[in-house]
Amino acid sequence: MARSSAAPPKSRFPKLESSASLSYRQNYSPGINDTGGDTLTGDIRLAWDARPRTNIALSASRNMSLNASDVSATTTNVAATVTESIGLATTAIGTVSYNWIDYRGINRKDQMLQVHLSINRPFNKYWSAGLSYQYQHNNDDSSGFQPGRYFGRDYDRHVVTLSITNIF
Repeated sequence: MARSSAAPPKSRFPKLESSASLSYRQNYSPGINDTGGDTLTGDIRLAWDARPRTNIALSASRNMSLNASDVSATTTNVAATVTESIGLATTAIGTVSYNWIDYRGINRKDQMLQVHLSINRPFNKYWSAGLSYQYQHNNDDSSGFQPGRYFGRDYDRHVVTLSITNIF
């Protein structure tokens, strides 16, 4: 009886990674006008090596935080990221994300679109450089006085960053 030397069939998604977490939070230090309470938080992420030098990741999360203005906020986020290796050491990353932010105890809900593009290049084990661009569009439905709010309600923001890093 002859044995077959054929390799097993390749999976359609051979480089798939996933993670998930779920947590239950009680707010023991509520912010302004926040009566406390319980929140279900967590995140889920799915990443796929679409090609040898390309990774695509999808993620979703929900979290609760207390901001610098002492206001509790629940943030829900969905994001898609593409990472591409270029040449021997350069990496390009593009991320698009959308956030829904619900502030507890005040009449405010934000919706935020963010786009982030970056390229990074190490020169040796001590020096690297990066260039990034971030676009943010914020839209909220608040009215009246908002703690910590000194600027307009809806805005667009553009940030360009050039960085040089030395590890010593």
